[in-house]
Amino acid sequence: MRRFAPRRRSPLSLLVLLAVALSGAVMRAQGAAAAAPAAAMPEAASVLKRFRTAIGGETAIRKHTARTVMGHFELPAQGMKGDLKIVAAAPDRMRLTITLPGMGSLERGYDGNIGYSLDPAVGPRILNGPELEELKYSSDFYDDLRDPSKYASAVVVSKGDFEGEDCYEVKLVRKSGFTYHEFFSVKTGLLTGVKMNVTSQMGTVPVTTVHSEYKVFGGVMTPTITRQKMMGLESITTIDSMTFDALDANAFTLPEAIAALAAQAK
Repeated sequence: MRRFAPRRRSPLSLLVLLAVALSGAVMRAQGAAAAAPAAAMPEAASVLKRFRTAIGGETAIRKHTARTVMGHFELPAQGMKGDLKIVAAAPDRMRLTITLPGMGSLERGYDGNIGYSLDPAVGPRILNGPELEELKYSSDFYDDLRDPSKYASAVVVSKGDFEGEDCYEVKLVRKSGFTYHEFFSVKTGLLTGVKMNVTSQMGTVPVTTVHSEYKVFGGVMTPTITRQKMMGLESITTIDSMTFDALDANAFTLPEAIAALAAQAK
């Protein structure tokens, strides 16, 4: 009887078989991964509580009723840099002033009732609608408490990379409907950044804010460097000092131009 030697497969056919075997293994692995339950996300309340604890706790946050922040504001691509001053008081008053050489002073404020903007390029404006809601959010003196009563909803929607940091992404919806996403470090619990849509005279644009270089002021951990990215532009805010002394009684008095607009609107 004639014996037949086993047929030798060509290198090409061996490669094809290997590819098929590998693809089968990959598909089985993907199927197993798909069948495995997704890792459960923590409750938003626990993420927000951890943040509150990480920066110093509720007692330290509520200890203060006013603050003055001094620093500087920079537009790196434009080669512009100027002074920054923020005065704020509980529960929701705030006045931000930026002075840029060659442009003068830009001011934005909220006295607990009226929100406004003073910009040499466009003149005085009283804010309303989404712009006012965004300003109210920025003026919330105790926002660091992340008080659940101020939100219509708070949900952890993902876990992953944000600016090089593994973070929990929390979608927050204020009772006014104002919505934004905050990113909290899985490692430290600190706020790494925020994503939101900001409304201006140019329309609504997405803005990404990144916080870093936390330092302690008055017992509360605070980011001293904040980078904002919008429409391909980047600005950098740096805090040099923060004090908690009582403010002048006129600290939040409306500028004359804004007071005049408010009177006309009545």
